Amino acid sequence: MLRKRTLGTKLGAAFGVLLLIFAGVGLVSWHTMSEARKTAHSLAREAAPEMVAAASIERLAQRIMYDIRGYAYTLEESYLEEGEAHLKELAKALEKAEKLGAQYSSLENLREGVQKASEALALYEQTLEETKVAVASIEASRKEREKAQELFFANAR
Repeated sequence: MLRKRTLGTKLGAAFGVLLLIFAGVGLVSWHTMSEARKTAHSLAREAAPEMVAAASIERLAQRIMYDIRGYAYTLEESYLEEGEAHLKELAKALEKAEKLGAQYSSLENLREGVQKASEALALYEQTLEETKVAVASIEASRKEREKAQELFFANAR
């Protein structure tokens, strides 16, 4: 069948086949680059902000832990004030992360993590209030003991 064709027809057919191959490769490349673009946009708009939010929440949680631990060990109000300030920052960070999770359906893990962290934050705040009451009771007891000590030594002379 090809023997009856002229050389120009054969070259034209070969050139046409090459054009079809190049067009196919071009379409596959275009599709692949389109998918890569979508992935890059997803990383930039979803994954990177998710990691920033998660890191911020973790950092604040650690600061709170150290501040409140310092308060519990030393009973210094400065530690408590710093811890409470960080608690407010953490609540804002959780709110921001919750909005981010609601904005993108692919951030299921972020939504679940924010929910767990919010529950833990509420429990921690409750525990902190109990700690403040206990510390106030300790301080009141110390003052009573000091008055009793002063009275004892005044009467012992």
